[in-house]
Amino acid sequence: MNQSEFDDLTRSFIGLELSRPWRGHGSALFFEVGPLTQAYERTNRPRAERGLEFSWCWRVESSRSILFGSYSSDRRINHGVASLAGLTIEAISLCGRLPELCVRLSDGRWVTSFATSESQPDWGVYLPDGSWLTVRRGTVVREAEKNQNPK
Repeated sequence: MNQSEFDDLTRSFIGLELSRPWRGHGSALFFEVGPLTQAYERTNRPRAERGLEFSWCWRVESSRSILFGSYSSDRRINHGVASLAGLTIEAISLCGRLPELCVRLSDGRWVTSFATSESQPDWGVYLPDGSWLTVRRGTVVREAEKNQNPK
């Protein structure tokens, strides 16, 4: 999938609110994007039709520095993630030779994935139809719905 196809599939995220940013297991970071309309079956947590997942390594950047990231202290991550609630998405793009996910927020911060171990970039974009975008063999692919729960 090229950037243009990615843009077409993620255009509906632009202008929507990070209604529920939350931490998953380990260093995973999730964003429920847009109105919260349903609950996850197993956890009963609110969810939205759209979502973003940064599975492993990620960071939140300002224009001049890294504010916090997946290797920050729990306290810094918890405070930082909470500070993202209510911001809107201004841009979603692919960056890097191997496609990493880059998200620009309404306050000028960026959230960026970056893999640091052998394998592939590890992020997901959950689309309203239940499919998601991720990376396989160095290429962004669209995968069909497995279940409605994130990894």
